[in-house]
Amino acid sequence: MLLPVTKVIDLKYFPLVVLVLPPQLDMSYADLLEHDTRAIFTLRSRYVSITDSSAVAGMPDAKTRTRMGDWAKSHEDEFRRWQVANALMVSSAIVRAGISAIHWLAPPPVPTVVETDWAVALAFLRKHAEQDALDTTGLTAFSHRQRAHASAS
Repeated sequence: MLLPVTKVIDLKYFPLVVLVLPPQLDMSYADLLEHDTRAIFTLRSRYVSITDSSAVAGMPDAKTRTRMGDWAKSHEDEFRRWQVANALMVSSAIVRAGISAIHWLAPPPVPTVVETDWAVALAFLRKHAEQDALDTTGLTAFSHRQRAHASAS
């Protein structure tokens, strides 16, 4: 499968999609994220995803939050169709609690976990990938990379 060129989403482990958020989320980043997500939808292939928010230094401004939320909401059907499961890596307890509250009020369109432990998050994705008969080779490679990175830290 020929993968599209993306700017902020890493497709090297596809069908695992990896997103590492930058310290600051602004409108220009929202543009890139929307572009890359549309590119993933054009693959017409199911996937699991993980988002690492450990570098995020603060909340995006209200305009950016609204735009990103509205865009995600307007594409829920595509997310339901193509995204099998999602894991959010969030180191801040306050941010985790906030996301959990949001998910309680507005459940995500796909099975989602908010985690601090990479192994737990990746096991969650593997379970859903296997249930959907996705190739888990990329997930295994990414898991090995994460363990090696954690050992080196």
